[in-house]
Amino acid sequence: MRPSRSRLPRLKQLALSAARAITVVLVSASCVAAWAETYPSRPVKIVIPFAAGGSNDTVGRFLGDELQKKLRQPFVVENRGGAGGVVGSESVAKAPADGYTLLLVSTPHVANPSIYKKMPYDALKSFAPVARLMAAPVVITSTPSLGFQTVDDLVKSAKSQPGKLSFVSSGTGSYFHLASEMFMDQTKTKLLHIPYKGAGPAMADVVAGHANISIGSVLSSLPNVKSGRLKALAVSGTKRQSSMPDVPTMAEAGYPGYEADNWWGLLAPAGTPAEVIDTLSRAIGEIMAAPTTAARFAPEGVLVSYQKPGEFARFMETETVKWTQIIKAAGITAE
Repeated sequence: MRPSRSRLPRLKQLALSAARAITVVLVSASCVAAWAETYPSRPVKIVIPFAAGGSNDTVGRFLGDELQKKLRQPFVVENRGGAGGVVGSESVAKAPADGYTLLLVSTPHVANPSIYKKMPYDALKSFAPVARLMAAPVVITSTPSLGFQTVDDLVKSAKSQPGKLSFVSSGTGSYFHLASEMFMDQTKTKLLHIPYKGAGPAMADVVAGHANISIGSVLSSLPNVKSGRLKALAVSGTKRQSSMPDVPTMAEAGYPGYEADNWWGLLAPAGTPAEVIDTLSRAIGEIMAAPTTAARFAPEGVLVSYQKPGEFARFMETETVKWTQIIKAAGITAE
């Protein structure tokens, strides 16, 4: 039975609409595929929200070099310090969400919202997680003149004279300040905080005997431990450090709840296409899985701890809760 003449225009219109819809779907699919295949097609910037030097710089520049080899485009590192990482992070939060401006973050990223009264971005919602990269434990050290051999020696002394023993940090609200506050929370002790403008001056004063305790990175502490100028009492984390095999973990010392590892990850502005995030995350996964990466960082006390975007997002949420509790309990606020 043939359709009536009155129905023919309607059928043609429906057919034309269907054809257009199919065309749109095909074009969209081809655009997505093309985006994924061509990214990156020009230089990519990785913002490190801290001054040059230090662990953030080391990890960020290593990542930039390796991504450049893997994705065959320049990955340019830009140090943009200020306000504990807030200045550089804000610049990325407000950058175009196209994958060409990225942010290297560490533990302070999730702690800053509890330290600063006003934040120009949301630490979680303003960014798209790309990957978690690495983590590093802290090492608790003391001046040898104190005679401490174990964490218990330190704890007993601190409890017998609250607020007399001093600890150093690279500044109020810095990662090492937070790790020290967590130590006091876990051990129920009270130490005197002496903030410095950088980890170098802080460590120098402990070595010189002007301060008593340092809870800092393995990298900056190791030379002084090996030379005998500092005594290592324990490291955070679940395993002993290969560079300090005789130093027990905090769990072995009787404080299994002390989880103060620093970590590094890569973020992009919120709204960055999923295909771009996937391209970056897969490349980073391959870089982190390479034996040369572990070999490069193990002597510095840094361990590979790669996580995909979803895992990294959940991890940051957990870290936010953990450090918020420590910061509020200690009453830490930005200077």
